[in-house]
Amino acid sequence: MTVLFMVLGVVSLLGNPGESEVYSSFMNVQNLNNLEDDLLDLLKNYISSERDRLDKLEDYYHYVFDAKAGKNATEYISYPTNQFNVIHRFVKDWNNLEDYVHETLEGPLFKAMSEYSSDLPDEKDVEGYM
Repeated sequence: MTVLFMVLGVVSLLGNPGESEVYSSFMNVQNLNNLEDDLLDLLKNYISSERDRLDKLEDYYHYVFDAKAGKNATEYISYPTNQFNVIHRFVKDWNNLEDYVHETLEGPLFKAMSEYSSDLPDEKDVEGYM
């Protein structure tokens, strides 16, 4: 939450990004540098959480794959418990996995990037700096 308030403060100091001269002052560039540091912290946290999430997804993959390993489809579903497991996975697990995968797009890094993207320098600012 502190990072969010810091980012809000930095963005409010940036001025009007539509003018290419706005980012030429030392203070504005320093504010951008601080914002980038905050975004780097969010990125580091995102990478760590994504590793954890991928590990969980891989565990689930192996759980299902191992249950089916070495069996053709007919053989696998010939057992009533496996029929139940397939149905159960589609009713519960796959829906939960879909939600789990979409959570990434709601994380703090993506929120910060999308929220402040219109307030950040663009190509005109780079050209104006050169």
